[in-house]
Amino acid sequence: MERSLHHHHHHHHPPQQQQQQQISPSEHTSVGDNFKDEAFETYWGELNDRDKMHNVAGDSKNITLKDMCRKGLIRERDVIVYKRNFSACKVVVSKSMTVVKANGSTGISIELDNEIFEDFETPTALETKILDQHGKVSKDKRPNGNAFKSIRLLRGGTDLGRLFDIRKDGFGEN
Repeated sequence: MERSLHHHHHHHHPPQQQQQQQISPSEHTSVGDNFKDEAFETYWGELNDRDKMHNVAGDSKNITLKDMCRKGLIRERDVIVYKRNFSACKVVVSKSMTVVKANGSTGISIELDNEIFEDFETPTALETKILDQHGKVSKDKRPNGNAFKSIRLLRGGTDLGRLFDIRKDGFGEN
């Protein structure tokens, strides 16, 4: 039985043409999918439009503190103000610190509570250090948030806004 099956199969190997035809329905499906995505995009588009505009130039979401230093968006002696409300443990963490070094290859170093902490490449790393230092919000009580939104920058007493917006303006409008 097995042998004849094999034999049978061998003879009726689909010719090239037939295989060609088999491809087209799946091609059709992918067009359908694209259409669906597009409708989805349009539906959600309004929500995303603002972000999209800014992300055209090298997607600002991937910008690090190093990149911001390189562009002069964060400078030595700037004051960083971190503020975030942790509702889970009813704590508002509000800390200010001074940038003692702003470096395009190592990130920023800050002075917090008279201690120097060096080489933060991302706001998330900085946030972790601030919270560890603050000591009231345990690691499991820290929801994932965009640390760029919790950090403001002051220069010479002027509030320059959130890092999130500074980054967006600095890298999104080219």
